[in-house]
Amino acid sequence: AEVPAQRSPQAPVQEPWQHEPRRPRWQGCYQRAAIGLDLFAVVVSSALYTQWGTADNLIVLIIGSSVLVLTVCALAVARAWDPLVFGHGSAEFTRLLRGFLGAVVVVALVSLGSELPEGRPWVFGVLPIAGAFAALGRFGLRRELHRRRRAGQAMARMLAVGTEESVAALITQTRRAPYEGWTVAAACTPTGSGTDGSGQIAGVPVVGDLDAAMSLARSGRFDAVSVGQTPAWAPWR
Repeated sequence: AEVPAQRSPQAPVQEPWQHEPRRPRWQGCYQRAAIGLDLFAVVVSSALYTQWGTADNLIVLIIGSSVLVLTVCALAVARAWDPLVFGHGSAEFTRLLRGFLGAVVVVALVSLGSELPEGRPWVFGVLPIAGAFAALGRFGLRRELHRRRRAGQAMARMLAVGTEESVAALITQTRRAPYEGWTVAAACTPTGSGTDGSGQIAGVPVVGDLDAAMSLARSGRFDAVSVGQTPAWAPWR
């Protein structure tokens, strides 16, 4: 008896936006550069202290190593290396300074509690100078990032949710200011289609309707979700 041939399951066709990595490569490069510059600022400031300070090199090495580890923890707690704030407004510098301020407070409390006068130069000199160096390094990184964004690179992917008109307005706005770093990678509309029933809005693919927005937002393919004018959604949604 002949065995009927079985059809092999056809692999689902993936849209171009689905081939994008869950984390853009530029974010990893920027994060590594930011971490390196922040820690390098602490090392440089500590080395400069050996020139103007009075402590022995061994004391500087011991305290400097401890302060370096403490600064790493403080910056991590302050989320100074969060990719979502890279190149956006003052949040990046606010978190950076908050991290260094936290390190200063901890060093001051430890020095006061243990009655170690050797910690004072790190509170009033080394760490503030390191924070200034780190801010200058971040400023240089941001200028380079803005240059790349004007060339259409190093952009954060956004999922736009709303009516066809609101999505089109958002696309126009992001394309008008590329240095802000946002690009609309996909959209969800009430009808699940674009203008005039097409599958795109101004060249951006429409990947689903409003019910699909939640699962797409949780897919990790987008850095942010922008919810615009959406009459089909009640305020509680």
